[in-house]
Amino acid sequence: MTLDDFQKHWLAQDHKIDEVLRINKQLQLRAGLAAPRSSLKWLRAGALFEILFGVLCLFWTGSFIHAHITELRFALPAAALHLWLVATVATQVARFIRAGAIEYDAPILEIQGQIEALRVLTLRSLRWLFVFGVPIWVVPFTIVAARAWFGIDVYAWVGGAVLLATLAASVVLGLAVLAVCRLCAKRLDRSPRMRQIVRSLSGHNLTAAQEQLAKLAAFERGE
Repeated sequence: MTLDDFQKHWLAQDHKIDEVLRINKQLQLRAGLAAPRSSLKWLRAGALFEILFGVLCLFWTGSFIHAHITELRFALPAAALHLWLVATVATQVARFIRAGAIEYDAPILEIQGQIEALRVLTLRSLRWLFVFGVPIWVVPFTIVAARAWFGIDVYAWVGGAVLLATLAASVVLGLAVLAVCRLCAKRLDRSPRMRQIVRSLSGHNLTAAQEQLAKLAAFERGE
């Protein structure tokens, strides 16, 4: 064997070793995706539970509206609560579908983008559901629950003026929380602590999936 033949053989073997290492790295990356996949399965399970619970609540508010359709003082608060529940269920359905549509055969960076989109959807929906939920749960829910469960007329018990003032105060509170959230969002780039808090608000399973994918991305880059 000449020196030239030996060099060609050596380069061929070196290329095979590189190819084996590349394949092995890809296999490790794909095996590592089991962790974020599991986290998102739990996220979907939680979303499914909230969907089923929300549907039961919708049956309850729907039956209450039907029973008090001629009494607007009860029907209107129940309708407001019903619409909020519809939005909640729709949000959970969107999260359930979005989490199930993630393509794990895609590059790690693309998977991270899909999960980031799911996180953004979660945070935005939580923000608006909370803003509208504060006044809904303070006044309409109290009116409906007291009437449905205990037969109490809250209007007669505390007075319409008090209910109206409470509703206005809860609306102001909701808007104040929204303003604080927007102010905090502007500080995200400058505050690692704030980013961590926002991540935790999106849910444990989603946060875990993002952290697991970040480790896989670092491994893919060789860090």
